[in-house]
Amino acid sequence: MQRLTKRQIMAERDALVAAGERQRVLWDSDVKGLGVRLTKAGALAFLDYRDATRARRRLAIGKVLPPELTVEQARAKAAAYRVDVRAGKDPLGERRKSKVVGMTVEQALRDWIAARTNPKSDRRWSPVTEREYRRIIEKDIIPAIGQLALAAVTRQALMAPISAIAKRSSSMAAATFRVLGSFVRHCDAMGLIEGVTMPTAKVVASPPKPRTRRPDDGRLIDIWRATDALRPRSRALARLIILTAQRRRSVELMDWSELDLEAGRWTIPASKMKARREHEVALTEFAVRELKALRAPSRHRYVFSDTPKPPDRLNRILKILQQAIGGGWSWHDIRRAMLTWAVANGHPREFAKAALAHSIKDR
Repeated sequence: MQRLTKRQIMAERDALVAAGERQRVLWDSDVKGLGVRLTKAGALAFLDYRDATRARRRLAIGKVLPPELTVEQARAKAAAYRVDVRAGKDPLGERRKSKVVGMTVEQALRDWIAARTNPKSDRRWSPVTEREYRRIIEKDIIPAIGQLALAAVTRQALMAPISAIAKRSSSMAAATFRVLGSFVRHCDAMGLIEGVTMPTAKVVASPPKPRTRRPDDGRLIDIWRATDALRPRSRALARLIILTAQRRRSVELMDWSELDLEAGRWTIPASKMKARREHEVALTEFAVRELKALRAPSRHRYVFSDTPKPPDRLNRILKILQQAIGGGWSWHDIRRAMLTWAVANGHPREFAKAALAHSIKDR
């Protein structure tokens, strides 16, 4: 521990980048609890202290890199905060209370979404999670409790929309419960609410049982034949889900720039993948034939859209096909069936999992 200087901070940050480390913390010898957290993005000065209940607090003071304040200014602010702490005050608690005053649940939800979709965040949601959470928040949570003051949030207020949703769908109630539970934990960690807890998940909305539906060859043939009644792009979309066994939204958002039809390859960018890793799919002769039939009349980037807008009609297509051949199946059942079929026909499970972009623990 030594007296912090800008030159020392810049030198340590360069060393951090060269070593490939995520962060380092430097402590100041002059002001107790004053530290600087170094990352590739810069350097943030903070003060560590304990409040009147002896709970540990970390108060952000400001950025030293990029420069918002000098090291001397950070040291002076930290010293002033130390005086307040010795007087029994809680600077971080007071800052959080001032932020919460007047804030609604909707504002807090949108701040949470912004934090979890920030490209620089280590805790960024996957594209799939982001889409699902946004849909639940916009459709069910904000209309129900969005205008409620965050300071007035109670367990009863949070559970009201879940109870209403459970009347129409237990699985959606469980999904909404997970979203609200995650939101409450975020608000608690940020000091926006205190003392609000959620009940045990299984008491409120039991999670759906693991699905075991795997369409057999006969059902797949029925689905394929039923697609004959669909329009060309809808028909090709349904068939490409069968032929590639990829996630339904990845297939629906297929872009012409991702395809190499001569080589029979479809490269899905990391931004569309759940694991945020680029994934290459081998296209069968059937798949290439379906895609080439659509190529000529297409003037837009999305393979399965007649307009510049991304397509969003898989649920409608599913209902049409279910009416034609019967229900009891979903798009994801086809993806699940691929793994079962591959293993049953002698292909190594790891190869099938790689084709589906599943993570393989034993690499």
